[in-house]
Amino acid sequence: MPWKQVTIEHSFEPDSLVALLQEGARGSVSRYTHFDIVDWASRYAAELKRHQPLEGDTLKLWRVADDITVRWELHMAGTYSINEMKRFSQVDILLPKQYFETWLNELDSL
Repeated sequence: MPWKQVTIEHSFEPDSLVALLQEGARGSVSRYTHFDIVDWASRYAAELKRHQPLEGDTLKLWRVADDITVRWELHMAGTYSINEMKRFSQVDILLPKQYFETWLNELDSL
C-alpha cells in the first residue's frame, strides 16, 4: 500500500489514542502510517503534559503516548543505519505489531 503522510486530526481523547493504536496494529493495511501515528501521539503527550500534575488515568495516557515516541526513536536507531535511512522515508517504517498490542493492553483498564 503506497502511503501518503498526513497530519492526523483526531481529537486528543483516550478513545482516539485507542483507535489509532488499533489502526497501527493492522500494520501495512493501516489507514495511517506508523510515522503519522507517532506524530499524533507525540502531540497528545505534549497536550497531556500541560495538565499538571499528571496522575491517575492522565498519567497512564501520558506514559503510553510518550512511550510511543520513545520506542519509535529506539526502533529506528536500533534497526537502521544512517545510510539506510537515506534510502527511504520514515513513512515506510512499520513498528512491530507487539508494540501496539502492549500499548492497547496498558490502556485496557481505562
